[in-house]
Amino acid sequence: MRRFGLVLALLAVLGTGRSLAQDPFLCLPPGGGPLIDHGSGTRDSLLTYGDGHYENAMTWQYGGVQLPYYGAFAECFSGDWLLDAVVLDLTQLGGQEDQVLDAYVWNDGGGIPGSILAMEVGIAPGPVAYWPNLSRHYAFLHAPYPVHGPWWVGYWPNWPGEVAGWYVGCDHDSPLQGCVMTNIAPGIELPTGWHSVDVVWGGLHSAIGVSALVQEQPTSAQSDTWGSMKALFR
Repeated sequence: MRRFGLVLALLAVLGTGRSLAQDPFLCLPPGGGPLIDHGSGTRDSLLTYGDGHYENAMTWQYGGVQLPYYGAFAECFSGDWLLDAVVLDLTQLGGQEDQVLDAYVWNDGGGIPGSILAMEVGIAPGPVAYWPNLSRHYAFLHAPYPVHGPWWVGYWPNWPGEVAGWYVGCDHDSPLQGCVMTNIAPGIELPTGWHSVDVVWGGLHSAIGVSALVQEQPTSAQSDTWGSMKALFR
């Protein structure tokens, strides 16, 4: 399966003039298809900038994926919420085997992801759809995490030094404009650290397949009422 996936990946990038064996970053040719979403099983709200259709997809591999989380993708959001899951719209070319991802929540560090607020490591996303289709995957946190003001969510593809297992969707024409950041690794002839994905892949990306599943935080009145109710059972 891995060899078959490599052949498909090579065919997909030939039109870009890049070599799969050498390039730490890849982008699929235009032509995204339907988004397959089996649902989260909750009634939470989805915060997203995408319009549900992706024109292509991108990923890091080989030297583009390094510890601690070089090669990560991130998207910014704001407001006071309870964050339940990082939501990812992914696709593959047949190379997915046992790869996992690490999901992150960051505070805002002056317009880029800052310090880590919460994380879940070693998450298997489940079967990823084959290009040109994409599938939606939910990386749930261990417990709902309260976020305030500006904040970021994203993921790190946990395959340092290896060929990519999947790609994240790219949206070029959504009416909403996201932040669309990636953490560029050192030593690959690109500026290191958090930068817009446009620095790597060119063009203008309005959104990527990174969203947030949230629920409203209890208000102070709700909290007071719940506290009073609990006191009755002491």
